[in-house]
Amino acid sequence: MLSAFKDISPDKLVLTALGPTANVLVYDLCNEGYQAIDIGHLDVEYEWFLRKDVAGTPIEFKYVDGCSEGRKVHQLEDPEY
Repeated sequence: MLSAFKDISPDKLVLTALGPTANVLVYDLCNEGYQAIDIGHLDVEYEWFLRKDVAGTPIEFKYVDGCSEGRKVHQLEDPEY
C-alpha cells in the first residue's frame, strides 16, 4: 500500500479513512516521513461535539461503531437527498 504514495511528496498531509487499516497506514506513513491523520470517525466525533455528547450516543442515519445501538442505521427516505 505504501507504494501508492511514491509519487506524493512527503510535505503533503495525508488523510485516511480506511477502518482498522488506517491506523496501520498512518503509522507506516509517519515512519516514512509523511504527516498522516486517520479521520475515519471525524464526522461522528464532530456530531457529538456539537451536541455536547460525552457518552457517545447513537446518531440517526449514521453508523456508530462505538455502541451496539449505533450499528442499526435507519433507512433515509428523502427523495430530495
